Amino acid sequence: MVVTRKTPVPMPPASRTPSTLSTPKVGKGKSSYSSPLSQDDGGSPVKMSSPNVKYVGPQFSDDAMFINSSPPRKSPKEKPKNKSRKKGSTKRERRPNTWLDFFSRVFLLGFLIYSLSVCPNAKDESAICRGLAEYRRLILEPYVITPFNNLLQHPSVSPYSTPIIENAKPILERSRKEWNDRVVPQWNGYVIPQWKKHVVPQWNTHVSPQIAVLDAKVDPYRRKVTEAYAKHVSPYVIYAQRVARKSQPYIVMTAARTYDSYQFSKPYIARTYEEAKRIPPFVNKYIIKPLAALRRQYVDPHVCKYYEEVKSIVLDKLASLGLEDQFKRFYPNTKATSEPTKSEVRTNVNKDTISSAASIAAASLHARQSSLFDNSASNTISSNTVASVNSVSTASKTLGDESTESVPGATYSPEPEDLTKSLESTQGTVSENIQQPSSSTYSTTSSSAPIDVPKAHRPSSPVPASASVDQELEDLLADLGLDLEETISVQPSVVPIIVREESEEEKAAKQAARVAEVAEKRRELQARHTRWEEKLADAITKQTSVLKSTISEIRRSAAADLKVNLAIREAVEKLHSEAEKALRGTEAYFSKLKEGGKSRDEQSKLWDRVLKKVEVKFEERLQEVEEKVNKWYQDEVLSKEEQALIQGSDIIRTLADDAQADIGLDYAWLDDVTYLDWRRYHALLDKHKVWLEEANMLTNGTHEEPYPNPVVDTLEDLQSEVRDITVGFETRMRRIKREGDRTFSGGQNEEESASGPEVSVLPIESKEDAVLQEVADAILGRSEDEIVEALGRAERYSHEEL
Repeated sequence: MVVTRKTPVPMPPASRTPSTLSTPKVGKGKSSYSSPLSQDDGGSPVKMSSPNVKYVGPQFSDDAMFINSSPPRKSPKEKPKNKSRKKGSTKRERRPNTWLDFFSRVFLLGFLIYSLSVCPNAKDESAICRGLAEYRRLILEPYVITPFNNLLQHPSVSPYSTPIIENAKPILERSRKEWNDRVVPQWNGYVIPQWKKHVVPQWNTHVSPQIAVLDAKVDPYRRKVTEAYAKHVSPYVIYAQRVARKSQPYIVMTAARTYDSYQFSKPYIARTYEEAKRIPPFVNKYIIKPLAALRRQYVDPHVCKYYEEVKSIVLDKLASLGLEDQFKRFYPNTKATSEPTKSEVRTNVNKDTISSAASIAAASLHARQSSLFDNSASNTISSNTVASVNSVSTASKTLGDESTESVPGATYSPEPEDLTKSLESTQGTVSENIQQPSSSTYSTTSSSAPIDVPKAHRPSSPVPASASVDQELEDLLADLGLDLEETISVQPSVVPIIVREESEEEKAAKQAARVAEVAEKRRELQARHTRWEEKLADAITKQTSVLKSTISEIRRSAAADLKVNLAIREAVEKLHSEAEKALRGTEAYFSKLKEGGKSRDEQSKLWDRVLKKVEVKFEERLQEVEEKVNKWYQDEVLSKEEQALIQGSDIIRTLADDAQADIGLDYAWLDDVTYLDWRRYHALLDKHKVWLEEANMLTNGTHEEPYPNPVVDTLEDLQSEVRDITVGFETRMRRIKREGDRTFSGGQNEEESASGPEVSVLPIESKEDAVLQEVADAILGRSEDEIVEALGRAERYSHEEL
C-alpha cells in the first residue's frame, strides 16, 4: 500500500565536484554544461511518490552559478604533449632485425636484380624467367596492365595523363640508356662472375644433392600419381570439359528458370505443405482406425473359422495315415473355449480286470515325469485331462463292477490309501495327453466340471519285480533327456522292403550318367584351375615389374644419398685427417728421437713400437669407415630390397594358397583324378618358389640379365677415394720407416743388402724364353731333311738308353 504525503520533502541534488558552496545550484533549463542527471527529458531524475505532487523548493536568483557535475570533454588539440610523445615513441619502437630478415632482403634484392638484368633478354633460357614471363602473361597483362592502359586512355583521365607521359618519356629513355651503359656492364663484369665463382659451386655441392635425394624419394609417388591421373582421370576430364562447354548455356538458363520458378511457387509450396501436415492425423483417425476395427469385427472370425476347418481336414488326413499322434506331439491342441464343461465322467471297473489295469498302469508309470497335480496349487485338471480320463474310463467300463466317485469341479482329494496308489499307477497313462491349459479353460473347468473318478482297488497281483529295473531305466533316460513313453511307444509295423534287381540297361544308363557327371565336374574344375593359373601368372608379371621399379627407385635414391651422406663423408674426412696427423706426428717423433741421446737399440725398439701403434690406429679408422659403409648399405639398400621382395612374395604366396584351397578338396573327391592333376595342383606353389629364386638373383646381381645398380658405381668411387688415402698413407709411412731403419740400424741394413740377392728394376729375361729361343735357333733356317734326320737320331738315342 502506497501512502501519499501531503508535503513532500524535496531531495537536494548532490554535487560530485569539490565546492565550498553549501547548497548546489541546479539550472531550470538545458545547458551545454549541465549534468545529465539534472536534465529533464520528459521525466524528473527524482521521482516522487505521486505524479500530482509538484516540486516545491527554493528558487534560484538570476545571477546563480551553475556547476557542472561531470567534466567537459576535451578536444584532441588539448591532449597533453607527453602522451603524443609516448605514442610517437611507441610507434618508432621496432623489433631488432634478425639474420632471417637480413637474408630475406638480400635474396629479394638479388632476385630483383637478376630478373631485371637477365629476364628481359632471355625469357626462355632460365626457369625463373619463364615463370616470370608466364606470370606476366597470365596475371599482369590481363588484370593489371590492360586495365591500367584503358584507364589512362579514358576521356576523363587522358587530358591529365598524356602530358605527364610525354614529359616522362625523355627521362625514362635517358635513364634506360644510362642504366644499359653504366650499370649493366658493371653487373656483367663483376657481379655475375663472382656469383658463378662463389655461389654456384656451393649450390651444386650442398643444395643440389639434397634436392636430388628428395626428388628421387618423391619421384615414385609423383610418377604413380601422374600415371594414375593420365590413365583414369585425364580422359574423363577432357570429356567432362567438352560436355561442360556445350552444356554451360543450358545450365545457366535452367538455373535462372529454376530460381524464378522457385521464387514464384514458394508461397504456394509453403501453403500446400502446411495443409499437407493435417492429412496424416485425419487419415489415421477417420480411415485407418475404423478399417482396423471393421477388420477385427468381420474378418478375423472368418479367418479363425477357416483355420479350424483346415486344421480339422489336416488331422483327418493324418489320422487316415496313422500320423495323428506325431502331429499332436509337435503341434499340441491349444484351442481355448469359453463354454463350461458339464459332462460327468463315470468309470465301471471289474475286479477281474484290476490286475491287468494295474500292470498297464505300472508300465505307463515310467513315462515322462511331468506332474499331473501341482503340490503348491489345488491339484487342478484341465479339459484335456478330463478328455483323457474319459477315454480311459470308457475303455474299461464293460469289464465288471461299477464303482464311481463323483468329484465336483476338477479337484479331488481321495481318502483311501488304495485310491492314491491307484491314481499314482495310472498317472503315466493319464498324463500322455496333458498339456498346459490356457487361462480361460483352467478357470472354467475348475469351477463347473464334475468328474467321476473310479474308486481305487488294490490289485490282486503284486507289482512285478522289474520296477527297480524300470526305475534305473527311467533315471538313465532322464539323464539323457529322453522320455520313456516315447521309447516304449508302439512301434509301427515293419514293412518289408522289396529289393528289385536292376537290369543291364539301367546299370549302363546309370554308369553313363555317372561318367557324364564326373566329366562335367572335371571340366568345371579344370576351368577353375586355369583361371587361377592365369591370375597367378598375372600376379607374377605384375610383382616382377613392381619389384624392378622398386629396386630401381631404392638404388637410385641410395646412390644419391651416398654422395651426400654426412656420416660417411665425416668418416672419410676423419680418416684422411687422422692419417695426415699420424704421419706428421711420426715425422716429428722421428726427428725428436734422432736428436735424442739414447742408444741405437733403445731407439730402434721405441721406433718399432711407435710405427706399430700408428699402423694399428690407421687400421682401426679404416675399419670404422668400412663398418659405417656396410651398415648404411645394409639399412638403406639390402633391407629395403628385402622388404620389397617379401611383400611381393607374400602376395604371390597368398594367391597360390587360395588357389590350392579352392581346388584341392574338389580334386580329392574327383573320381578320375590322376597324377598329372596333382602335379598341376602342386605346380601352383612351385611357381611361387621359382619367382622367389628369380627375384633373389635379381636383387643380388646373379641374374642372367642383371639389373643396373648405380649404388655399386658410387661405392667404387668411394672405394677409390679411400684407396687413395690408404695408398698415400702407406707410401709416406714406408718412406718414414726406411729413413728410421737407416738411421737407427744402418750397419745391419748394409750387411743385409750386401749379402742379399741383387735387385734390379730392369726387366729380366726368363729361362723359359731362353730355351724357346735356343729351340727356335735350332729349327729356323734348316731344311726338311735335316729336321727329319735330327728327330730320327733323337729317337734312336732314346731307344738305346732304354
